[in-house]
Formats: sequence, structure tokens, C-alpha cells
Amino acid sequence: MKKKKTILLSFMIIAISCAFSFNISSADEAYRYVSPIEVVEYIELNEPLCLLDVQSKNEFEKHHIVGSTPTYAYPVATRPDKQKLDVAVDEIKDKKFPIVLICPRGGGAARRSYDYLKSVGIREERLFILWGGIEGWNYTRYFESAEEKNKTISSFDSWIISKR
Repeated sequence: MKKKKTILLSFMIIAISCAFSFNISSADEAYRYVSPIEVVEYIELNEPLCLLDVQSKNEFEKHHIVGSTPTYAYPVATRPDKQKLDVAVDEIKDKKFPIVLICPRGGGAARRSYDYLKSVGIREERLFILWGGIEGWNYTRYFESAEEKNKTISSFDSWIISKR
């Protein structure tokens, strides 16, 4: 009897896990993700790329990817948050390079940014979310803090890591 309960419990856990995984993957299928290693490859190949960081100002100052541009739009939940992305839209709308959205964990703020950028005319094939967000980024040679960053760079030069 105890063995049957254990087997039944195991099947229930597996079924719940599968259902939970299905819901997560279904929600994520509406968005395009890029892995940290793919971003590193773009950087190292000197390919044009826009790294748009939506972290809060405090978080951005603690750590961000070299060349990323802050918007301080986190959590991108209200109209004023989304309006912080509008400056970026004006600069990148007519370009062709990929746009990688960076938030703390690659979740809700990045998805809301993705949706907003789509709604204002950025083509979806250009939009990507950094998988795992800044927390999933483990390439320390591409990390910097705001204190270390040279502030003489013009604001939009940092948006495009490489220009062709």
C-alpha cells in the first residue's frame, strides 16, 4: 500500500511539473530570446547590436553589460515607465541591427518592453530578450559599473556597440 502511494505521488509530481513547464514554455513562445553566449559572439565578432537595459538606476549602477544603454524603465509596468523607452525608439526605429532587452532576470520587464517596442513600430524580428537577464550573465569581462564607466561617451554611441 505504501509503495502504491509513493508511485502515485511520484506520478502526480511529474504531471504537475509537466503542466507547469508547458505553461511557462507556452507563454515564452510569444517572445524571442537570445543566450548570453550569443550576445558575447556578437560583441566579439564586432557585429552591430543594441543592448537596451531596463534595470532600475541603482541596479544599472551596480552592474551592467559593457556598451549597454540604460533606460531606467524598470519595471516597465506603467505608462511613465514605458515612456522612458521612447528616446531609444527614436534612435533605433529605422536601423536594422538586433535589439537585446536586458532586465534583472529576463522576465516580465523585458517582455513588457518587447511588447511596447513592438507596439510603437519596432519590427519583432529585431527584438530579443536576454535569457536569464543580468542575473544570468556570467561573462565578467563584459561587466562594468557606472562608477567605472567613462562618462565622456555620448549617450547614443553606447547604444550601438559596433557601427558598420
